[in-house]
Amino acid sequence: MKNAWGPLSFLMAFLVFIAYAHPQTGSNAAPELATTARATISELPATFIGVLPCADCPGIRYQLNLLPNHAFVSRMIYEERAGRFDERGRWQLTSDGKTLVLQGKRGETEKFAVRAGGVLRKLDINGHGIDSGLNYDLKRAPKFTPIEIPTEK
Repeated sequence: MKNAWGPLSFLMAFLVFIAYAHPQTGSNAAPELATTARATISELPATFIGVLPCADCPGIRYQLNLLPNHAFVSRMIYEERAGRFDERGRWQLTSDGKTLVLQGKRGETEKFAVRAGGVLRKLDINGHGIDSGLNYDLKRAPKFTPIEIPTEK
């Protein structure tokens, strides 16, 4: 009588080998993502700046300040216009450490992909990447630059 466990044992050993041979899909992926998020969003307060695309102006100068108490302050200045928009609110990282979510006081939500090298990439309203050749990156500034927002009356 042949041993039926022979092929099954081989298959199980093969599956275990595959699981350990590709750790990026296993449990080691989360610490790597958490490390990227910690490196990009570390030593708070921090300022992130960039010029984002604008549909009907040369660009939007965007400054985002992340504070250590999970608060944020942002300023968008529309180039060649008199438009300036300031916002305050709360920030958080998603559980996988890939996305920074800003919840503004006016109820608006913005999302940014957390990238290595101190980069936050603006995402669309659903949290997906924007398919474009334009620049959607905010880069961490060498030093924190406060944003003074007048108090509301």
